Amino acid sequence: MTTMPAPTRLDRPASVTDELLARLAGRVSSDGSMAPWQLTEVYTGEKLVELPQSSPADIERAFAAARVAQAEWARRSVEDRLAVFKRAHSLFLDNAQRTADLIQVESGKNRRMAIEETCDPPMVMGHYLKRAKKLLAPTTRGGPVPFLTTSTEVRVPKGVVGTRRRSRRCGASRCSSRPACPRGSSRSCAARAATSVRRSSTTPTT
Repeated sequence: MTTMPAPTRLDRPASVTDELLARLAGRVSSDGSMAPWQLTEVYTGEKLVELPQSSPADIERAFAAARVAQAEWARRSVEDRLAVFKRAHSLFLDNAQRTADLIQVESGKNRRMAIEETCDPPMVMGHYLKRAKKLLAPTTRGGPVPFLTTSTEVRVPKGVVGTRRRSRRCGASRCSSRPACPRGSSRSCAARAATSVRRSSTTPTT
């Protein structure tokens, strides 16, 4: 009679440390009035981390802080904003492997799909790093009376921009509000500073 070998235990990737998870959880804006969300680790079925949940009051405070930050951000030149954007682009590339590890730990996706999700944000950011100056420059348009009048289209910051992540795709929430940053708007959140207003409960850490 053939005996089946015992199933091999899959261990969490070394890059996804307890310290990293604690740091991510510590960035949640929460007054502690809501029950925490327990995230299950797909490798072992054990608890990965408990994430504090944001109350309506927490969201209001997050937006208030974002409005203050946005006012200062909007006063910066496009060149200054793009310098920060370029730094964010570099950080994302430098941490792509760890991000893929984290995606796999919390969602159970295979490696190819996890790496694919880390490709979208830097590609979108790279596009705006190259095109933002031209896209944000004032543009002359025809006026109401041809040949006699003209109008100028000027792009101005819109204030606080929020996104709601409904899917399990990490790249979706990263890409949807990226164009707002070079323009001078800010992104607000209750889950993490400068991310989205509401995150998917199945993939909260990415």
